[in-house]
Amino acid sequence: MKRLPSVNERGLKDRADSILIEVVGDRLSRVVPVLGAFSGGTLNYRVVRAVGRTTIRYYESKIDPMLAEEIWLDGDREHA
Repeated sequence: MKRLPSVNERGLKDRADSILIEVVGDRLSRVVPVLGAFSGGTLNYRVVRAVGRTTIRYYESKIDPMLAEEIWLDGDREHA
């Protein structure tokens, strides 16, 4: 016949569970913001790079190659 746990055994188990939850929750509350900042920064970096490359391709397709070369060789002094 299986013995039922006593009130004290259940109380200790419940207390141990709550301590474990507190410890894990405390550590997660420190780690999650760091992971969020890292992933947000990475996503932002990649999106900005992709938009930049797309913008360069778009404007390169709109300008005459000879004019682009002339601007590049002059160093674009007008905008310096």
